[in-house]
Amino acid sequence: MSESSGTSSSFVVKDKHAAFDSLYRRIEKFSYDPDRDRTFDIWLKRYQDLFDNECDDLDEKDKTRLLVSRLDEDCHRMLTAAISPKQPSELSWNEILEVLERQFGSAKTLFRRRFECFKMRYEGQEFNNYELLVKTKCTDAKLDTIDFDGLQCLFYVAGFQGPDFAEYRTRLLRKLDQSEKVTLKDLTAECQLIKSYKDDSRMLEGDPAVNFAPKDKISKQEEVQAAAPTEG
Repeated sequence: MSESSGTSSSFVVKDKHAAFDSLYRRIEKFSYDPDRDRTFDIWLKRYQDLFDNECDDLDEKDKTRLLVSRLDEDCHRMLTAAISPKQPSELSWNEILEVLERQFGSAKTLFRRRFECFKMRYEGQEFNNYELLVKTKCTDAKLDTIDFDGLQCLFYVAGFQGPDFAEYRTRLLRKLDQSEKVTLKDLTAECQLIKSYKDDSRMLEGDPAVNFAPKDKISKQEEVQAAAPTEG
C-alpha cells in the first residue's frame, strides 16, 4: 500500500514539473523598455489567459515562481531590491503582480498615453501589425475605461499649447493624473485659480497691468483744465 502511495506521489511531482517546464518554454522573457512600450502590464496581457486557465496543475507558489522566472536579469534584480529583505517566494500572486506593475509600468502619464493614441499614423506596415499597434496603444492608454467626461477633459488640456500656457498645462496634467474622476468644471476652476494666483503675484511685483479697480483714462485737455487756477 505504501509503495503504491509513493509511486502515485512520484507521478504527481513529475506531472507538476512537466507542466511547469511546458509553460516556461511558452512564455517569452520580460524585458523592461518603457520607451518602446515594453511594460509589464502589456506583457502580462499577452499571457493572461495562460496564467488564468493553464496553471491548474501548479499551486500559487509555483505559479508565482513561474512568473518571476520569466523576468530578465535586470528586472529580477530590480524586483529583489524593491521587496528586500523578503524573497519573491514569500509574496502571494497578487502581491508580486502589484510590485511588478509598480516597478515596470509605463513611465508616461495616462494623459500622454491617451493623447498619443490620437497621433497614431499608418506608415505602410502590414495591416495586421498596424492592428496590433492600435490595440496595444489603446490598451496601454486604458481607453476602455474613459467616459465622455474623460474624453472632454483630454481635449480640454490638449488645447493649452505653447510656452505662455505651460503652467496651466502642467497643473492640469497633474490634476488629471491624481484623480480619475475629473470634470470640465474641475479643470476650469483650476484654471481660474491659477490665473488668480498669477494676477496676485504680478500685483505684488508692482505690475501696472494688474488693477483691482481700473480708473478711466483722463484726457490731456482734462489734465490741463484741472491744473489751471480757478477765477475768484
